Amino acid sequence: MNVKKKISLLILVHNRKKHVDNLLDYYRDLDADIFILDSSKKKTVFKAFPHVTHLFTPEKNYYNKVQEAINNHVKTPYVVCVADDDVLLKNAIPKCIRALEKEPKASFVQGLYIN
Repeated sequence: MNVKKKISLLILVHNRKKHVDNLLDYYRDLDADIFILDSSKKKTVFKAFPHVTHLFTPEKNYYNKVQEAINNHVKTPYVVCVADDDVLLKNAIPKCIRALEKEPKASFVQGLYIN
C-alpha cells in the first residue's frame, strides 16, 4: 500500500536529538510526510531528508504543537504520533490504515509499538 497520500508522521521531540536521528534513519524509506515537532529549548539540527519538515515550537506543550501541525501543515487524512523515544513499526502503518478504512466509525488504531 502506498501510504504517501494517506499518512503523516508526527515525531514529538524535547531535547533528545539522538533519538530523533535514529527514528529518521528507521523511517527513511517510509513514503510519508514526516514532521518533527520540536519543543526543545534550543533549536536542534537533525539529519536532512527530503520529506521531513522541522517545526520548532519551544513555547508549545504536547497538545498545542500537535494541534498546530495538524491544523497548518498536515495534508493527509491520517496521522501517526510517535514520541522521540518510541518506534511504531513501519509494517504496522498500512495495516492501521486498512483497519481505519474498513471501519469508518473508528477514530484510532494502534499498531505494533516499541518503547
